[in-house]
Amino acid sequence: MKIDSIIFDLDGTLWDASGVTARGWNKVLEESTDIDTEISDDQVRAVSGLPFSECISKTFGTSTSSIDLNSLETLLDKAEKDAFQTENGILYSGVISGIKEISLNFRLFIVSNCQSWYLDEFWKQFGLKQYFEYGTCYGDENKSKHEMISALISSFSLTNPIYVGDTYGDAISASNAGVKFVHAEYGFGAVIDSVHSISTFTDLLIWCNAKVT
Repeated sequence: MKIDSIIFDLDGTLWDASGVTARGWNKVLEESTDIDTEISDDQVRAVSGLPFSECISKTFGTSTSSIDLNSLETLLDKAEKDAFQTENGILYSGVISGIKEISLNFRLFIVSNCQSWYLDEFWKQFGLKQYFEYGTCYGDENKSKHEMISALISSFSLTNPIYVGDTYGDAISASNAGVKFVHAEYGFGAVIDSVHSISTFTDLLIWCNAKVT
């Protein structure tokens, strides 16, 4: 059956904004907490794809038994958002031209576990929203990724979508939603099985264009 739509993950699939996030978080750690550590870009990448609360818990939950993770989460979220006011995330090569081209033949969507403002920043920074029919995230829905994918498929009457993501969690979410998964192996995670793997974003265009006819 012909693919009719493509649902994208965000982090590790369309862009890498881990450096901006790390710098925002480190500002909080330097100024507002007793946590004596510095967060690297790779530490952010290691938790990307999880809802924000889980990112914070996994990163800082064992730093000290006395830390108030809820308060820290609020501080980190604000600092991260502030950091995005002066810095841009880094789009993967070929994304802008690729999205424009691929939107001519496929309906495009985003489903991410990010915060609401984070998705808004992506739209704002690169002017790509016009090529997507819809985008949603955990910050909007407070639902698991597979639930968001399933709801989107139902709401937009998609018949044969694929989900493009970079992590094992993305693969599981696609499977739970009954969607074929394409692995962006240039991203943050490893995946055992997928219907197809792409080493660059341009590979996705080549593969999808072959599916048009």
